[in-house]
Amino acid sequence: MRSSLLSALLPALLICVIAGEQEAPTPIAHWRMDAVVDGGVADVTGNGHDATVGPEGVELKTAPSPCGSGLLFGGNDQAAYLQVGNSDDLRAPAQITAMAWIKPANRGIACEIVGNKGDKSGDPPWPGWRLRYNWQMLSFEIGGPGGFQHRLTSAGYSLPVGHWAHVAATYDGQTMRLYINCTVAAEADVPGSILPKERWPIFIGNYSGRKNAYAMDGALDEVKVFDRALGEEEVFAAAIAEME
Repeated sequence: MRSSLLSALLPALLICVIAGEQEAPTPIAHWRMDAVVDGGVADVTGNGHDATVGPEGVELKTAPSPCGSGLLFGGNDQAAYLQVGNSDDLRAPAQITAMAWIKPANRGIACEIVGNKGDKSGDPPWPGWRLRYNWQMLSFEIGGPGGFQHRLTSAGYSLPVGHWAHVAATYDGQTMRLYINCTVAAEADVPGSILPKERWPIFIGNYSGRKNAYAMDGALDEVKVFDRALGEEEVFAAAIAEME
């Protein structure tokens, strides 16, 4: 498994070799996803963004991953989620990178990876951000003042079912980018700012508000959030930092 993943990451690896060794950047939140302890998943940065497993009684099993082990989510049948307490630095930084290792179990679903943004509902604004798996595509949505709203989606069949892939999204206040296996999969210029007063906390593996419409079906590992937009070499360095 590791050799095939390294082959998939080879384009980004070559960039790093050409550019010189790239030190892994430091996230503002990092959930290793290798175990549930006392009903939660720790934020290993020490910044206090620990996540709580819900709903009550749900058990998240582990699954082998490129970084050791991740957590297995059972889709709408399980309706599991990880909820992170409200925090301004996670809810709406001026710039952002969100990333994870993901292994989708179902082709024809839309489900949440990490974020705090809901669908458009009622009058704008529709603030927040969300990174999603959507019918074998990767999607990143942001919303801000005055109804500012944008979705960036990768090409069809970008994320094969039953295989691990590293996914990331970045926004620097001007440009949104999606990365699949550390290579740019889509980008768009969308100037604007993310609204800093989104009322929902961060959720991992399910929809903000826990409506269970988009519960993750598959495994997640090494979920990280940064308060700046990483470059391609940095995305690669962060992706492989915990690989075994």
